[in-house]
Amino acid sequence: MAGQSQDIAFETRGRVGVDEYLDMAEGKTGALMGCACALGGVLAGAACERVEGLRDFGRCLGVAFQCVDDPAGR
Repeated sequence: MAGQSQDIAFETRGRVGVDEYLDMAEGKTGALMGCACALGGVLAGAACERVEGLRDFGRCLGVAFQCVDDPAGR
């Protein structure tokens, strides 16, 4: 929710820094994809280390998706 809130707030700002944007993307789509990937691992009975790796993968995937999908990045 924090990432979505930041995203909405950014719409009224003239400039958003790269670090701010990446923080927003990690808290929005990164959090969603990270959770989805981690839950898949948990439901499959994966070890904690594997679940953490899946969560990290999903977080990075979500940030990458957000960067490509965001109209400001086009």
